[in-house]
Amino acid sequence: MQKTVKPSRPMFMTYYAKLQLVIFALIGEIKIIEMKQNGQKKTFQTLASHTLEHLPVAMDVGSKKSNGKLLIFVACQFFKGEKLMKDKKGSEEKCYISVIEVDQFNGYSVTEKTRIYPSKPQISRIMYKKNYGLIMACYRGYIEHFDGNNFKSVNKWSNNMKAIGSEKMKAKMSQL
Repeated sequence: MQKTVKPSRPMFMTYYAKLQLVIFALIGEIKIIEMKQNGQKKTFQTLASHTLEHLPVAMDVGSKKSNGKLLIFVACQFFKGEKLMKDKKGSEEKCYISVIEVDQFNGYSVTEKTRIYPSKPQISRIMYKKNYGLIMACYRGYIEHFDGNNFKSVNKWSNNMKAIGSEKMKAKMSQL
């Protein structure tokens, strides 16, 4: 019996020039692919992969300041069917940032080092700078900064934007 493989669609992709790697965040996994160029010919070799439990919504890569290992940050959102999952109280959508370490010095072994559970849901962008740390932005203007070593929250900013379709926004617009 022949095994059927479903095609994967990339959700996010980035190129890490320092190691000439292309990193894909697919539905269900991260793929790390080495790109080599010899004249006009380019070759691609899959070096490693890592399974994701939930849907990726943002991604960034960088190297760890202390040891130079590759770090992949993937923000994931919990879904149940077509709906966002809520926490036990039913009030907040669940999301997290997976910090994945790739040891390029030891055969590209991949391990999830930690998961960061931010204070607010709906992550729209993450950005990592090894001398500053990880920055997470959410819809409605919430930003959170995590340190670059143990990824604990350092600062939080919010401009408390209201959703366009919310009752408060409708009431405010009706007063104009």
